[in-house]
Amino acid sequence: FNTGVMLMNLPLMRKEVRLEDIYQFIRDNRFKLVLPDQDVLNALYWDKIKPVDCYRYNYDARYYDMIQLLPNPKHDLHWIQKNTVFIHYCGKDKPWKENYKGELGFFYKQYSDILEFEEEKA
Repeated sequence: FNTGVMLMNLPLMRKEVRLEDIYQFIRDNRFKLVLPDQDVLNALYWDKIKPVDCYRYNYDARYYDMIQLLPNPKHDLHWIQKNTVFIHYCGKDKPWKENYKGELGFFYKQYSDILEFEEEKA
């Protein structure tokens, strides 16, 4: 799973998760870890994860750009606006950087403008 957006049961984690297990896993696998937080959680807790709909709760902006190349893309901007809770701007390209070209930067800009307006009113 992707650790970009996670909903955690903290009371259960405080009972079940042992820091020593995490530290030991890191020590044992330190040269193999590519995305350390994600790798550790996937390796140790893969059987305790309850997946959620990634298109709703962790929509990967890179995925959107790829599927737009298909003849009948599954999701358009309207679908995302209506159904998606979190857009995950994975990778190096970020909508707050000047050179961002992805279409989903529209949502970042929209909410950024709203926040600026709210701050000006305060």
